[in-house]
Amino acid sequence: MLGQRPVLKKNKLTRPSIRRRA
Repeated sequence: MLGQRPVLKKNKLTRPSIRRRA
């Protein structure tokens, strides 16, 4: 998608969401 690594640094709220997708 837009990039999981950069998104994690920009938005901490995306951490749990990425865990669900991962």
